[in-house]
Amino acid sequence: GGLYVRYAARLLYNPKTNTIAGLQPRTLLTLASPHLGVRKFTWLPIPRPIHPLIPLLLRQTGSDLFLRDGRRRTAPLLLRMATL
Repeated sequence: GGLYVRYAARLLYNPKTNTIAGLQPRTLLTLASPHLGVRKFTWLPIPRPIHPLIPLLLRQTGSDLFLRDGRRRTAPLLLRMATL
């Protein structure tokens, strides 16, 4: 959830008024790293040769978490959201 909150806050941020959706920000708190669970930051180490198989087992979620959903000209969704 933290990655979505950061992404939404960035999209709704107005630098001219220093507000997020018209509200004055005070604190943005998330409880986990947005990268926890992504590729090499999984709870259990997964050997690199297995990474291409993850989307077959976990479908879209596996594809997203292992950064395999990007096209040739587009970065993976989580990478785009984390670096906006």
